[in-house]
Amino acid sequence: MLITPLNEMKRRQSRYGMIAICGGGGMGVSGTIERV
Repeated sequence: MLITPLNEMKRRQSRYGMIAICGGGGMGVSGTIERV
């Protein structure tokens, strides 16, 4: 879950990224990551 966003953040030289997971029944989880 974290490897692809971290690689993309490195490629784009961005500091922040977000991941989101959709669950059934209207539920979902998201997270924000910071590259330091």
